[in-house]
Amino acid sequence: MPPPGIDKWFTAQQNVKMPRGVRLRSSQQLSICREYASGHSSIQIARKYNITAAGICKVLRRNGIQIRTPSELSRKYRCDERYFRDIDTEPKAYWLGLLAADGYIHGPTNQVKLTLQTMDRQHLQRFAIALSSDLVVHDYNYVSPVSTINIYSALMVADLDRLGIHQCKTATVQMPVLPFHLRKHFIRGYYDGNGCICQHRGNQTWSVVGNRRIIEQIHAVLIEELDVSAVKLYVKPCHRNRSNPPSALRYCGRQAMQILQWLNDGATIALPRKQPCLRVWPFPITSS
Repeated sequence: MPPPGIDKWFTAQQNVKMPRGVRLRSSQQLSICREYASGHSSIQIARKYNITAAGICKVLRRNGIQIRTPSELSRKYRCDERYFRDIDTEPKAYWLGLLAADGYIHGPTNQVKLTLQTMDRQHLQRFAIALSSDLVVHDYNYVSPVSTINIYSALMVADLDRLGIHQCKTATVQMPVLPFHLRKHFIRGYYDGNGCICQHRGNQTWSVVGNRRIIEQIHAVLIEELDVSAVKLYVKPCHRNRSNPPSALRYCGRQAMQILQWLNDGATIALPRKQPCLRVWPFPITSS
């Protein structure tokens, strides 16, 4: 994508200014601007015209071309760094929820990492597509096979931090303020990372786990949206974080099915591995 200011030299070819000490024709300077906009580096262009990279940068600046930052220069892959600037669509709300559950942020290196089981590898590829990116998914075999996607972007880290997703987020992450109709998509993403359908005391149970604050927020949304019962949160008493142990929200039977239906109604993206629950649920699917 051409840098901001690129239109200046397309519409004013005869007024291209020449930096002091650099003897280039206007047509050459125009070519330099075009080549830089197409992705060539200042070093590559400098070699072609037999001048310094600093001279190339002067030509670009004099003509309103924004010089790429060091992080942009070192990036190997394309990526929409401002994807999370405005959460205004279902996919953005969903991926934000999944990052809130399974994402890892490292501020000093501006790293955003999402790790899932290797059986969910294709879901990471969907995330890369959402970011308009050609990022590569890497596979590892630790205790169990996992797949990871890594993004290095100060802008994305800043946007996520503004939304409450930051380094060491497990005990502090909360639901961000979202448009009313996007809240369930955030919850579905969070559930795909930190939730499950399981057997609990002989009952089919919908469950989601997290720090007490975010679980209370999800609980409140479910009560408001679906009029489900207010239930007591389960707190894991022997967790290593004794000051803030994780809480679990559980619903059984028909209320669990009601929640599952609501989360997936009209959804265009979800973790495929968790979708069979809708087909094998023992109760009939009826509209509420």
